[in-house]
Amino acid sequence: MLLYCIMEQRDLLTNIQQLQNNYYDENNGKNILFKKKQKDDCANQVSQQVGLDNLLQYSVYILNDNEIHIDYTVLKTFINPSNYTNIIDYIIYVMQYTLEKTPTFSIIINLDTLTITALERYRILIVQFCESTTEHEFSSKLIKLVINNSPSFIKTTMQTFGSIIPDNVYKKISITAKPKK
Repeated sequence: MLLYCIMEQRDLLTNIQQLQNNYYDENNGKNILFKKKQKDDCANQVSQQVGLDNLLQYSVYILNDNEIHIDYTVLKTFINPSNYTNIIDYIIYVMQYTLEKTPTFSIIINLDTLTITALERYRILIVQFCESTTEHEFSSKLIKLVINNSPSFIKTTMQTFGSIIPDNVYKKISITAKPKK
């Protein structure tokens, strides 16, 4: 079953790449400067054409009953301000669903390919997500938060976001650097 899901995810990513290529071909290529609006427009087009529900299912999913996996490599293809609320609501739904089946949960985040400019683009989403999860009081049920394939700047960034991350969550964070090639 897992192999089937991985193959489907690869097909999805191939389809997304084709949509992105078409978008940039139709819009005179990628901007070198002032990319934010163009990236948001492209992400919005991807989410409309592929369907937000499909994209969310491949980017936020449960393994081993209580491990919630969040795959940035898929998320980044459709995150844009118009769907921040939908993304947050879906992750919260997955957390609640998991807690209906098990008393605790873990979150494993794949941050492969995250850049500092992307982090700045998604700052509002991150803040809104942290505020929403705090309102739902998930922190006491969280066993661990694992960040895999983290870029070198993530530890410094975590200190910056430290004020919005509850202390009892901050202590549960484990960061694994992206393997060097």
